[in-house]
Amino acid sequence: MDLSNQLKKKTDNHLVNQIKLFQCNSSLSELINRHSGICVTICQRYSQVLSVEGVSLDELKGDKDYVIYQAALSYNNSKSIKFSSWLGNCMKYYCLNTINSNKKKIKLQERYSIYSPSENESHNLIKKSEDVEYINSILSKLKDKRIGEVYSLRYSPDHRKPLSWKKISEKMGISSQTAINLHDKGKRIIKKKANSKKIVDSI
Repeated sequence: MDLSNQLKKKTDNHLVNQIKLFQCNSSLSELINRHSGICVTICQRYSQVLSVEGVSLDELKGDKDYVIYQAALSYNNSKSIKFSSWLGNCMKYYCLNTINSNKKKIKLQERYSIYSPSENESHNLIKKSEDVEYINSILSKLKDKRIGEVYSLRYSPDHRKPLSWKKISEKMGISSQTAINLHDKGKRIIKKKANSKKIVDSI
């Protein structure tokens, strides 16, 4: 019996523990296959609001792998709640937070006109060119060049919004979890190097 068939017989709790303890890509893939439908269904419930607020449903669904991964890390099976229920709540709040963040972004853009149109259409994560240069200088010096590549793809000015983890993993030939791990590692390094500079709080 191959590994994928073995994992199909494992409980959600077992898969979650494997992810927490060993960062197991196979367990994450099984959770994604098992529960993607829940995430898509919840995204579709907010589709009308998403479209009004200018959030792409496809882009939001593209981040479901990331939500499932984060749900696994934060899940506590001692609280008598199924993982599927926990994930449903995580996906719901992810949708609401995305909508609210976009609302705030639009309000700020309407209130302040100091940024050029190209900057207004950016991800609003790194606003100043000197900050971009500062972050790029840090990433360029890292031994693991994949970290810089993840950031380059995720926050490329060619995209209206951050590229989904699924698309990043496809472009780099790595798993979604690996892409997320590289991003988080880069974020920790940037924050440590930046020290008192508050330029990466929303990455």
